[in-house]
Amino acid sequence: MNRPIAGIVGGLLIILAERAAAQETAPEPEAPARRTLLVEGAAGMGTPVGWLGASLVVAPIDGLAIHGGAGIGSQSPQIAVGARGRLRTGPRSKLGLGLSWSTGEHAGVESGLIIIPPMFDGRAPIYFWRRAHFVNLEGGLEYDMKSVVLRPHFGFGYVVNDGYSSRTTEPSTYTGVEPRVADTSPFLARMVPYFGFAIAFGVL
Repeated sequence: MNRPIAGIVGGLLIILAERAAAQETAPEPEAPARRTLLVEGAAGMGTPVGWLGASLVVAPIDGLAIHGGAGIGSQSPQIAVGARGRLRTGPRSKLGLGLSWSTGEHAGVESGLIIIPPMFDGRAPIYFWRRAHFVNLEGGLEYDMKSVVLRPHFGFGYVVNDGYSSRTTEPSTYTGVEPRVADTSPFLARMVPYFGFAIAFGVL
């Protein structure tokens, strides 16, 4: 090996060694301070707090968050309370899985989970609850940016109470048709898939 090549190779080895030493001595990423009380705003489709809502989140321990809030849904105001377990996956990130209860008006159809086309085609029966009670199963990811906590999430809600009515209507008369008592149990009309994105600010 001639001297120029040996010099280049030697220089590269020195640079690599210095970088490896710097990585070994670099401090671990600083974990944000634990937050015990947060105010969270959320937006999404079909979420327990509706299209747009706010919640108060209490975290007595790092692995548990208890929340309650309200928002505006498609049919009416929504309120929700629940809890989720959290598993830390990094200095700033956590995976969450939780259950909640929520309530509000609800309209759905029996022909499937993607409700918008059949609901307004004038043929599918629409099931309507003036007061629906949902049990919701939810998963998501939390990422703490120190100033705010970001939380994309998704889940399924299921209406657990009866007291619904059903009707078949044309699009132009959807809001004006009197409901009639349904003869069947609308299993799929009770299902509500949802997703949302939340931003939380620490108070304590």
